[in-house]
Amino acid sequence: MWWDPLWRRCGEIEGPCVRGAATAGLLTIGSAVALTSGIAIALRLRRRPVEAGASSRYVWWLGAAFALAFCVASWKIPAFTCERGRFDAVLERCMHPPSTSEPAHWIVVKNALVGSGLVGAAAIAALPRLVRVTAPIVALTWFGVLGWVVADELAGR
Repeated sequence: MWWDPLWRRCGEIEGPCVRGAATAGLLTIGSAVALTSGIAIALRLRRRPVEAGASSRYVWWLGAAFALAFCVASWKIPAFTCERGRFDAVLERCMHPPSTSEPAHWIVVKNALVGSGLVGAAAIAALPRLVRVTAPIVALTWFGVLGWVVADELAGR
């Protein structure tokens, strides 16, 4: 992960590698902001009619938030996994002395997840009249994805 050098401490002084709770805290704050934004948009829209031909910037932001949630979810899935041993990124092989093996590839799943997030984002942005439905969906998507990320980080995986 890109934040491992920031939040993961290893060495002779610290002992074995440990993850700081700061990552989980930041992700929880991000989840709370996304959830609050989705609920606020849904509540504000109760009072305001949305015209069929109208283009609203917040609908585009909802689409972007939806796509970003799916990108974060795909980011947490490793590209390669090993049934046994460890993955060597340089050789792109699973190392388990005295032999090696091919890793399982998850790149197609990651790409499909990002693609479905982008398609969903385009649908959210193209259908502003359904914002009463899509705003809570985006908020719940963020809550679910970031809840998974926080739980994964706290588990120390």
